[in-house]
Amino acid sequence: MERFGAKVQVRLRDEDARRRGRSGYQHRAALEGVHDALVRRGLAANGGREVKHTGDGIMAVFADIPSAVRAAADIQWHFWLYNLNAAESLSVRIGIHAGEPLADHNDLFGATVHLASRLCAEAEVDGIVVSGLVRELSEVDIAFFAGLGERRLKGFAEPVPVFRLKWRGLKPPYGPPGNGSSELV
Repeated sequence: MERFGAKVQVRLRDEDARRRGRSGYQHRAALEGVHDALVRRGLAANGGREVKHTGDGIMAVFADIPSAVRAAADIQWHFWLYNLNAAESLSVRIGIHAGEPLADHNDLFGATVHLASRLCAEAEVDGIVVSGLVRELSEVDIAFFAGLGERRLKGFAEPVPVFRLKWRGLKPPYGPPGNGSSELV
């Protein structure tokens, strides 16, 4: 049973496309294709399932919290590697919360989904923000989390403990730079 939600949101800028003479729509569609491929690669490698494309991101679920956290870090590493040689960089924000969302017609709803989305909005560019529950059950050393305090998030009566995952300190999902391989796995 998949119970743990994550939302990945992309930030795209159309101003650069206009300067190069491409239409904003064509440019955005091309960047969204890259975004989707990189996110889906991270999901697939960690047992995640895409629930839906939200227009500005992807909502996904996982069978367990450690898989969701690994996928988030992998996704950020995939974007980092892509940006090394890209003419225009892409960035994503990721929010993760754990719980049992309500399922209806291949879609998910409820407090778990809403909190993951609110956490995504709290994340900085290239950041991963998780709830206190996710931090506790992630199997990642707590040294890799920075406390951001308790936040009052829209739709939630009680403050939510929020943490930033220091994903750059975690091992990337591909060989280290300089070993002759930059292949993503």
